[in-house]
Amino acid sequence: MWGFTDFQKVFRFIRQILIKSTSERQKEQKIRLIAIK
Repeated sequence: MWGFTDFQKVFRFIRQILIKSTSERQKEQKIRLIAIK
């Protein structure tokens, strides 16, 4: 059986991964904009 706390931990973990991936994409976009200039 899955407890509610286990679900919260998994949800937080997934959210951290999503935040990391989006921040990495933003960095790449900034680098590309600088490279274009």
